[in-house]
Amino acid sequence: MGCADASRLAVAAVLAAVGIAACSEDTTRPGGVITLPDGRIGDGAAQPDVAVPDAADTSADADASADTGGDADAAAEVDAAPDADADAAAEVSADADTEVDTSPPPPPPPTSGPTLLQWLQAGSYLTWSHETTPHVSSGAHSGNVRVYLNPQLVKSLNSGAKIHPEDAAAVMERYESTPDLVQGWDVWVKTAPTSDDGKNIYWYENFKGSVFANSKGASSCTSCHSAGLDFLQTSYPLQ
Repeated sequence: MGCADASRLAVAAVLAAVGIAACSEDTTRPGGVITLPDGRIGDGAAQPDVAVPDAADTSADADASADTGGDADAAAEVDAAPDADADAAAEVSADADTEVDTSPPPPPPPTSGPTLLQWLQAGSYLTWSHETTPHVSSGAHSGNVRVYLNPQLVKSLNSGAKIHPEDAAAVMERYESTPDLVQGWDVWVKTAPTSDDGKNIYWYENFKGSVFANSKGASSCTSCHSAGLDFLQTSYPLQ
């Protein structure tokens, strides 16, 4: 052994004595990569410590993510709410449009002269369907006239029925020289399901205070009205 060898052995012994181990080059790793004392692998430069999140931090992040998801769900519910309200409003509107009027029809005019006259003078028929303005009569009556039809008769005429129902009724206002002054009334009321040649039609005619008809089957009325459909001579639809 030479002097050089002896010197190296002496240095090694000193190093071992103070606990310092020499780093050896890892020939199994390319590019001079070395294995550090703590087991990490690097290029020889100091490696920064990597912070590892605790379980509590991870759980908090997960909770925050869940809260964000909840906010998104709430926002979706808010956005959907107007659509739901609109649908509900549409259903209510549809129900209103399809609702059927089940109220009973109004009673027919009375078939007693004095009571009927009071009923006429009170304007009890004015809510019925009627012609727009008075016009020259196309029948046997003189002067201008305007016809009113009760709901039962309107329904029958709209259906195209040839026989009108019991309680169907018509009132004709009669005018003379003054267009807006009613001078009298003619009244037609169906008192039974069949007309029986006009015997079940109540007729009333009052013009300028004079009564010319006030009975069922009045011959002066049935003879003229027999040409009409079920003894009714009124143009329909009303003008």
